[in-house]
Amino acid sequence: MRRLLILSLLWLVAASPASSQVVSTGAAPDNPVRFYSDVGRIKWTFPHQENFIFGVPHFTVGPRVLCTRNISAECEVEVSARQLWTTIEERRKELLTNSEEYLPDAVEQSPQILSFGSPSVEYFVLTHKKDGGKIAFGYAAHGPYVIRFKFVGRDPEGKKLSEVLAVVQSAEALDRNEFLAFKLADEKAACGKLAPESKQANEAAFANSAYSRIDYPAHFVKEATQARGRAGIEANLEKVRQQYIEQISEWPKESILTFCQSFPAQVASAEQ
Repeated sequence: MRRLLILSLLWLVAASPASSQVVSTGAAPDNPVRFYSDVGRIKWTFPHQENFIFGVPHFTVGPRVLCTRNISAECEVEVSARQLWTTIEERRKELLTNSEEYLPDAVEQSPQILSFGSPSVEYFVLTHKKDGGKIAFGYAAHGPYVIRFKFVGRDPEGKKLSEVLAVVQSAEALDRNEFLAFKLADEKAACGKLAPESKQANEAAFANSAYSRIDYPAHFVKEATQARGRAGIEANLEKVRQQYIEQISEWPKESILTFCQSFPAQVASAEQ
């Protein structure tokens, strides 16, 4: 059930240059901004700028954050678009699945999920039996994004991992509400057409949310790097919507119904 969007239609090449450059927002050097497809702009906060660098996308929706040699540890932080229908329990199960291949060499045989900050980052840490090295996996699922990270290195006092956790926890989705409104409106439209039995409940859930009052086309018009009128923006957004509906229509009928019946819960999840 992964949503696929064509970036040139979504943001109308509005933010594509931002995928490789700092967006001009007046951000301090330690607060660079990058663009992520189907998520929007994310402002990162680096406690120590020299400890982090951006890497090219690698099966991700935008640049990764990597640890530099200065921190003397390896880390990778990647962003993906959040699937609002995925539950917390499912995310935690996925997280713990990542630990299984490391358990034979780990001191900890029953990894515990830990929480950092608010909004929270959930993660686990394993210690190597022989050299005491640490490996940690974690995620933060908030607004339009899921940020996952991996950390590997010697870190007896936990300071290096804490710095990586702080980077993940402090990530700010600058276009949060506009992208959520856009995605939820498209889901509602798709379900209204493909699973009409869910339409009444979905219309009510969306109408009662803050997202029904967000003029996301106006936001995309404002952010566009090329001069385009609102009519052109809306026409391209409609193309994206129709492509999305076509994609969903290829699912089995039971999957469509299950997905559409989860829409009110998705709205509630987005608002958290």
